[in-house]
Amino acid sequence: MMRVSYGCDDLGPSNLKKLCQLGVDCVDFGSGDFFPGVKEQGYPDLDELLKIKKQIQSWGMEMNRVTLPDVTERYFLDKEGGEKDVENTVNAMRVFGESKIPIARQRFEGD
Repeated sequence: MMRVSYGCDDLGPSNLKKLCQLGVDCVDFGSGDFFPGVKEQGYPDLDELLKIKKQIQSWGMEMNRVTLPDVTERYFLDKEGGEKDVENTVNAMRVFGESKIPIARQRFEGD
């Protein structure tokens, strides 16, 4: 079975309607800081993520792939705060797992 996925950065009703009309089955999210909570706490907020998932499902689509918060240069250079990047990735994986998101990718600062 083939599915059509689209990289989404706009969850407005007109955009979701357009994607639905075009036959998109699922959406991908390419930015590690797209979801609420990432900028504030370093990883997505579970309740807000579930609201987004429900919103997308209301249009007959699914969430396919998400992007974990970026691992920054400070981790690779063993600078202070670098371990926090790994903690944020672990926490994000937990949140995405609890949300039953099938695919998560890791980005690195600058890629």
